[in-house]
Amino acid sequence: MLKFLALFAILGAISAQEAIKTTMTKEYKVPEKILDGEGNWVDNPDFENFTHLHDVHNEQNLIYYGNVYFWKDGSDKPDMLQVIMDTGSSWLWAPSSICNGCPSDDSLEHSYLINNGEGIKSITYGSGSIHGDIVRGVVSLENSKSRAIHNYKMLEVTSANLPGLEGSNWDGILGLLPTGMSGSDLFVTQLYKEGLIPEDSFGVKYTDTSEGSEITFGGFDKSIVEELDDFTFIDLFDDMHWSASLEHAKYGPYGNLPTDEIKSAILDSGTSLILMPTSLFKAFQKTILKEKKTCGLLSGYFGCYCQDKYDFQPLFFRLENYEYRVSQENYIVETWNKRKKFCYFLVQGSDFKKGSMILGDSFLRNYYVYHDVTNKRVGLYGDYMMYYRTKVFTPVFLTILAIAGGTLLCCICCLYYCCICKKSDDQEKEPLISDIEQKSDADPYAPQIDEPEDVDPDKDKIFDPVAPVPTKIDDNAKDDPVAPKKFIKAKTVVEKDEQSDLEEDENIKKQITLNIKKKDLDGKQKKDEPEANPEEESKKPDQEEQVKEGEGDQKEAEGEQKEQEDKKEADQKEEAEGEENKQDE
Repeated sequence: MLKFLALFAILGAISAQEAIKTTMTKEYKVPEKILDGEGNWVDNPDFENFTHLHDVHNEQNLIYYGNVYFWKDGSDKPDMLQVIMDTGSSWLWAPSSICNGCPSDDSLEHSYLINNGEGIKSITYGSGSIHGDIVRGVVSLENSKSRAIHNYKMLEVTSANLPGLEGSNWDGILGLLPTGMSGSDLFVTQLYKEGLIPEDSFGVKYTDTSEGSEITFGGFDKSIVEELDDFTFIDLFDDMHWSASLEHAKYGPYGNLPTDEIKSAILDSGTSLILMPTSLFKAFQKTILKEKKTCGLLSGYFGCYCQDKYDFQPLFFRLENYEYRVSQENYIVETWNKRKKFCYFLVQGSDFKKGSMILGDSFLRNYYVYHDVTNKRVGLYGDYMMYYRTKVFTPVFLTILAIAGGTLLCCICCLYYCCICKKSDDQEKEPLISDIEQKSDADPYAPQIDEPEDVDPDKDKIFDPVAPVPTKIDDNAKDDPVAPKKFIKAKTVVEKDEQSDLEEDENIKKQITLNIKKKDLDGKQKKDEPEANPEEESKKPDQEEQVKEGEGDQKEAEGEQKEQEDKKEADQKEEAEGEENKQDE
């Protein structure tokens, strides 16, 4: 049985060319509605069933093949061959009657094909090759010429090098890639173009039994998958294969295997095994050896002595955002070696294409696989489909996050700086505001001299002789020879009041009254003067220095004034004494 693995482990085309551009049509030869016996339109059962290819044969879980019919002009009797349904290649080929090295003894009569001299073609597989002529034929999936593809491009193989496959039950290969390789026609697309199927798609269901395997052309089997939304869809990694982005692979609960160098996984129904790059396969072997099992090679395939296949763990593969499971039943085969049970794995190492691995029938048996040619995607449906959230920490996202974070930080810093500056400005404006509020209550035209509140003539306040008298002299009044003297007089009178008698108090009050009247007169004069210029306010410190310089002159004036007052008081006393003497006389 192992001899069949030599080729089917790596069946799939290596080279690829640009896809053939086709024009789609919706003209179906099988109508959706038909008339019943009463003349009513009803659903046509053939429309749902005509796409199903029921006779897919399973040979020991290694080879899956189905019937293909070839027709020739003037005959209603087809020639039938059994071909492998291969989603890893694109050409349909059949053995000629003179084929050397073809896998079976059956062949296709040359009369069924038309050779227009389009040339010869060779196809190389992983461990074999075929060579033949490019011909045209009439091909169908069922025994019905009305549902056949006409003028289909294919190969008539004249020689083959497929070691180990002599005497097989299959005759050729039907390629089902999403794009044409090396100029081949696309079988599913041609069915759709000629109106033989309703959709440019097909579904594959392979089982582990001799019956139940099928391929549905033109859709999917709704008896297995009810709705299209039940599939987990994956966009194709590249248009040349039914491939998906591989995110990780792991064996049971032992963590991820190293897949950094593997970018994609190809879903290939023409390959029996799961083919890993050598580096990944060695990591898989080491992981199994950690379970302390006796392992080795049997007929070139890795395996271990076991009680049964359940001594091992399932495999997991994450394709894009979904993780899929490969059960032990589908990738482990039990056999006997020297009277001991030996379990070998349908997993092998092969560096057939850099950066890729193949998920063959060992994987596909776990799922119903829907191949959507139109939308370039593949859908899987099965018991285990674990969803993973989309990666967000990509370089682009990190760059955007860094820019957004930097912008936010700058905004915060600017806001903080503005708040600090505003607070500092408010603190500087507080004393100015208080000064303005105090000045707003006063007469804007009044001289700016700190006057004692207790001597305001407009208010009935009692004079306090002890109250302090301001010493500040108004800048506008400092040049007035009268104003400083009166200001100084008021101060000297207050300071001497404690030592004066009742007569002196009366004289002082009279003098204060005189000073107040004089001050009112000065205030009226100041109203006529223009308001102080802000520039003069800025020169106020210089004016204060000038005031200090004038204090010396004021002190001299105070001395002269004091002498005059003392002289006047002496004269008043003499007059008072004279009056008393007169009264006594």
